[in-house]
Amino acid sequence: MGKLKRKKREEGTQNEHIVSILATLCLWLPVESSRDAVLDRLHAKFLEMHFEKTDRLVDLLLAYYGRVHALPKPEKKGGDEYDPREYEEAVEGYRLHQLEVGLYPLQQLAFITCHLVQVLPSLRRHVSDKLHAYGYTVGTVRQLVVDQVVSLAAEDEEEGEEEGGDGSKSGRDKQGTTSGGGGRSIQFHRLTDLVAALAHVDPEIIPTDAAE
Repeated sequence: MGKLKRKKREEGTQNEHIVSILATLCLWLPVESSRDAVLDRLHAKFLEMHFEKTDRLVDLLLAYYGRVHALPKPEKKGGDEYDPREYEEAVEGYRLHQLEVGLYPLQQLAFITCHLVQVLPSLRRHVSDKLHAYGYTVGTVRQLVVDQVVSLAAEDEEEGEEEGGDGSKSGRDKQGTTSGGGGRSIQFHRLTDLVAALAHVDPEIIPTDAAE
C-alpha cells in the first residue's frame, strides 16, 4: 500500500514537472513565428494520434480543477454577522488550501490549453467537445486565465505601492507590470493577449473563484 501511494506521488510530481516545462515553452516561444521548428514540433504533438496528448492535457486540467474547487469559497455574511477579519482569515485559509492541492499546476494547465486553442484552430472543436462532456467550456478555462491576470495585477500594484510609498508606480507601465521586460511582465501580457483572443470562443463561463 505504501509503495502504491509513493508511486502515485511520484507520478503526480512528474506530471507537474512536465506541465511546468510545457507552460514555459508556450510562454517563451514566439507565437507569431511561422518558422519556429521547436514550436511546430510542440504543437504537432497535440495533434497526432487522434489528439491523444490533448486529451491527456484536458484530463489533467479537469482533475486539478476538481481538487482546487472541491471546497466552497467563503461567503460574506450580511448584517451583524459579518466580521471582516474573520472573513479575510477564511479567504486566506481557502487560498492556502487551493495552493496546497494544486492551484499553480491548474493555472499552468489552463494557460497551455488556452494557448493551444488560440494557435491551433483545428483543436478548438475537440477541446470544446471534451470539456462540454464534463459540463465545462473553453470559457471555463479562459476564466482561470482571467483570474491569473487579476492576481498578477493585484500583486504588482501592491509592490508598486510599497516601492513608491505614495502609491505611485514609478518604473511601471500603465497596466501595472514592470516595464523592464522581466519574466512576470511577459507572462502578464501573454495572459492578457489570451484573454482577449479567446473572448468569443465557446464563451459560456462557469464561474470560478476570482482572485481576491
